[in-house]
Amino acid sequence: MCAGYSSAESEPEVACLLLWLCFPACLHPHTPVLLPISPSLLSLAIFAYTLVAYICQSGIPALGGVEWGFFVGYMIPCVMMILGTAIFVSGREKYVSYPPRGSVLSTSFMVIREALSKALNSRGGGGRTADTTVGSGSGLGSGSGSGSSSASGSLDSSGAGGSGSGTSPEYVLDRACVDHGGSFSRTQVQGVKLVARLTPFLLALVPFWGIYSQMSTAFQNQGCQMDLQLGATTVPISALNLFDSLAIVVFVPLFDQYLFPALKRRGYSVSILQRMGAGFLFSLMAMLLAAWVEVYRLDTAPAAGGYDDAAARDNITPCQSIDDYNPYQYQEWQAGVSGVSQPLYCSQTCDATFQSPSGLVLLNSTCISCEDIPQMSPISILWQVPQFAFVGMSEILASVASLEFFYTQAPLAMRSVTQALSLCTTAFGSFLVIPLVLLVNSNPNDPWLPANLNDGHLADYFVVLAALMAVNLVYFHHISKGYEYKSERELKALDEEDGRADGRAGADAETQPGQVERRLLGDSSSSSGNEVELTDPVRGNNEDDSSTSANPLLV
Repeated sequence: MCAGYSSAESEPEVACLLLWLCFPACLHPHTPVLLPISPSLLSLAIFAYTLVAYICQSGIPALGGVEWGFFVGYMIPCVMMILGTAIFVSGREKYVSYPPRGSVLSTSFMVIREALSKALNSRGGGGRTADTTVGSGSGLGSGSGSGSSSASGSLDSSGAGGSGSGTSPEYVLDRACVDHGGSFSRTQVQGVKLVARLTPFLLALVPFWGIYSQMSTAFQNQGCQMDLQLGATTVPISALNLFDSLAIVVFVPLFDQYLFPALKRRGYSVSILQRMGAGFLFSLMAMLLAAWVEVYRLDTAPAAGGYDDAAARDNITPCQSIDDYNPYQYQEWQAGVSGVSQPLYCSQTCDATFQSPSGLVLLNSTCISCEDIPQMSPISILWQVPQFAFVGMSEILASVASLEFFYTQAPLAMRSVTQALSLCTTAFGSFLVIPLVLLVNSNPNDPWLPANLNDGHLADYFVVLAALMAVNLVYFHHISKGYEYKSERELKALDEEDGRADGRAGADAETQPGQVERRLLGDSSSSSGNEVELTDPVRGNNEDDSSTSANPLLV
């Protein structure tokens, strides 16, 4: 809703502002949202994120203090989201809505199902007919004025796995086309084929998002055992994400307004996939930086100490409670004293007891084993700033470019599907880390990521993630090599062909396939003066077919 909103009404702008103030607290200020960059809006978003992070960690004395800090912190974005949503919904009478005309997603699944079914049947039948070659006369403008270029004009013949092969996705999907005895039009099949050739790039995004998730997991754990004091101020650990956001705020305009145009003037135009590859490289370097910081942190960490060591008690990491290492509290808990909680890092090793002067039967102290108290390293948490900033740089390049890639290279009717698939890789990236953590912690006697990182191997864990990204870069280079970009004109030709196939071409009074998209893309000829006009979030109203045009500032 916030992408290029041009209505004269103020409700959507207010709703966008409230939602943006909420998003940093709910997610991050760099969550991919199609919204024109506004420095003041970004400043408010970053301020909101920092404020909520501080409240979560330090609390507000008048509202319950530290114990209620997270509740109060999360209530702020909750209230803002409710207000923003209410304002957005209040303007629903002014929005232009279109009646549903079927599901592109269900049609795509039916195309795939029919094609696979026919492929299996033909294999069992012992061969294939001669007219199933990909692209045999089915190009949407072969030799005609459809706007296709000779290099990539055939919408049938370009794909990640090559064309004309009996095992390539394009060949299998062609079996669902009416030209080869299937039930679906050429344009429906071509649309699915164009999406199919993008799927290898989805896999390449998964390791990137796995590394990205370290900002809220491993980076936080590392920061917990570093010095949080900055003068008289305690730095909230989660506030370090601010430097990821600052990197985006600083470098997005620098890249978009200066670096990429300067390279283009010198004859080197950076493609979308090249930007993605550069982003992957920055994420790899972020992991190597984090590993180096961890090695340095371990070298400066003080010696371990137990609960009876006063220096160790005073230097405990702020992310742990000293009571969880208290053997005397364990004695009371084991004796059943009311209101005493069990220390998490203490355990019983024998059954010897004695009677205290108060009459309680307590475990002997020699029968209680507590882990060493996690010690805080004297190096400042600000040493983490470069690794957060490098993740921000990788996000500018890889995340923004991936959104642009899956938008500009998909058929108009399938763009919401490809955008959704692209965003789904963030979840898969987080899932990727789960088995990796289980693997590195599989040895109970020497886990890599224990509660006390001074006894672990966090640096090795970061190196493994860097190695995983290095392998991913090799894979990404392989699938990117020789990739042919589809121009906006070719994709519109596919959409217009679909409209003609449905018998609705030229019917101004009816909703045509593609007309909705063109109106959403800002086609002024199809909107009246009082309609809400949405611009193309990637290209605006620019009809330039170049796939390396300036990318939008997505944050």
